[in-house]
Amino acid sequence: MPFGGKLRVTVSLEDNFTPARHRLSGRAVLITVADTGTGMSSEVLAHIFERFYSTKEARGTGLGLVTTREIVTKSGGDIWAETNPGIGTTFFVLLPWSARQPVHTDRPHLSEVPGSPETRILVVEDDPDARRCMVRTLEHKNYTVLVAASPHQAEALADAGELIDVVLIDIVLPACSGIDLARRILTRQPKACVVYVSGYDPGALVLVPDRDSFLPKPFGPSELLDCVREALARRKR
Repeated sequence: MPFGGKLRVTVSLEDNFTPARHRLSGRAVLITVADTGTGMSSEVLAHIFERFYSTKEARGTGLGLVTTREIVTKSGGDIWAETNPGIGTTFFVLLPWSARQPVHTDRPHLSEVPGSPETRILVVEDDPDARRCMVRTLEHKNYTVLVAASPHQAEALADAGELIDVVLIDIVLPACSGIDLARRILTRQPKACVVYVSGYDPGALVLVPDRDSFLPKPFGPSELLDCVREALARRKR
């Protein structure tokens, strides 16, 4: 909505969805997100869930909707969109309804343990929002964070000479595989441990070495910090 507008989010309980069009049948929760923006053409709409598809001239990381769809479908749900050029776009997220209450646990998180500025973490993430959240979380726990938005920046930081303890890297990058990039980084930083991050269905995990960790998106600050602490503990053994 480049000139402003309205964004409306609604949540409703639905009873009549059938598998004829969607993956769910019976009772479901429907979340709609509607804007009054520029909308999309039918041609653009047909590609919005494709990896790296972008409406920008420069090839980027895409619209972020592949990760969104993976999260929704892993939860047993469905997602689709309707759009009108010049009027706006509405996204629909359909999720299975459950009467179960969340389970709470008193188990302490490793994330409660403060970090150390002597621990240097290289964050390799092309998505600016995800990168910002990870950096803010790690710096809040006093870690020293090195930030790379591209493979070139990541390799330059690995070549800088200072010891890197953890490489936090997205598996799917627009220019190369995160797994291949991590291997190149480890030739410069052989003592580092690696935490792979991805919101895609982790079929690529067969290529992830046993000594490394995998953190599925979406994750919160505690999950990120727990995974980093576990990787550091394993590195010291």
